Amino acid sequence: MKLLFVSTVVVFWNVENLFNPKPQSNNPSELSFTPGGAHRWTGKRFGGKCLSISKALLSMADSLGGMPDAVGLCEVEDDFCLKQLVDGTLLRKWGYDFVHFDSKDPRGIDCALLYRPDVLGRAVASQRHITDGQDTLATRSFLVAEFDSLAIVVVHLPSKLGDGAQERRLLALRQLGALCDSLMRFKPVVALGDFNDTRSGESDSLMAPMLEVGCAGGGSYKFNGRWELIDRAFAGGIDVESFLVWSTAALSEPDKKFGGVKPRRTYVGPRYNGGVSDHYPIAVSLRRRR
Repeated sequence: MKLLFVSTVVVFWNVENLFNPKPQSNNPSELSFTPGGAHRWTGKRFGGKCLSISKALLSMADSLGGMPDAVGLCEVEDDFCLKQLVDGTLLRKWGYDFVHFDSKDPRGIDCALLYRPDVLGRAVASQRHITDGQDTLATRSFLVAEFDSLAIVVVHLPSKLGDGAQERRLLALRQLGALCDSLMRFKPVVALGDFNDTRSGESDSLMAPMLEVGCAGGGSYKFNGRWELIDRAFAGGIDVESFLVWSTAALSEPDKKFGGVKPRRTYVGPRYNGGVSDHYPIAVSLRRRR
């Protein structure tokens, strides 16, 4: 008898400044991550970071029951970075494809999605800009990937810092909630990403009828010695089987100031630190109709 449902694993990871080491523009942030820039971002360092990302995703397979079916990413510069991940690392044997759009972010970093066409089919992808009613805000757009029986929305919401930050965040959350509500009329939806904030009644109400998936305790990001779960997932119209933060020793280093461990960053200020990101990835297992 053919199974009517199947487990689908979707991962999200803020991979912190995954820049193409070849200069692509005159943007100061992008130029900083080049061989001649302030961070001395070489092809070797870039390749090492991509390899570490692939190893981390492979290490999830035993706990998740197989390789992730889709991987949302943020802080990715361009298609070159994604092509390196899917074709130039250990991920190549799993047949991942990717979708990506250039956003209006002033640093030149965007959301992206790796996915397995043999599992999910081909994505119909689009980006949705955040607007104030007239103009597009200078921030990351939402990435939407629609499959036959699931829509995935990858987000990197505006920071809480700076003038007008709270207004931008509320605009983004309202528009994300409306987008997910619209998509749910046709198929189940999972929206996941870096929300740059922890759970609140405000976010819960603005994302309704989507429900937040999460875990008690722990976190994906450490700020001043305190763990926070700012990498979050919301699901609608679909059963959630599990949620986890992938906080392994390979992605960590000792927290000398506050004790315990913390995610191992690629850079600490201008100093190369050899890690992957200041965030841990999260993984959601969904019970999807075939």
